[in-house]
Amino acid sequence: MGDISSRFVDINGQSVNHNINEKVVGITLEELKEIQFVVGVAEGLNKLESILGALQGHYIDGLIIDEATAAAILEKL
Repeated sequence: MGDISSRFVDINGQSVNHNINEKVVGITLEELKEIQFVVGVAEGLNKLESILGALQGHYIDGLIIDEATAAAILEKL
């Protein structure tokens, strides 16, 4: 499980029912999908599940990450 702007998703990009989702002030995952071009920025292997969730859930169109995390994503996919 990881998060996109504090909205929790699983590794497949499916929304996870988490109590913090109700407390977040900001864009929802559904609203995020309506934006024409979304760029995700992340660093570190600890963000791997969040990145995979964002990619597989089609929440982002572009991605800026470090080389080690990029290699781990390619290995997972």
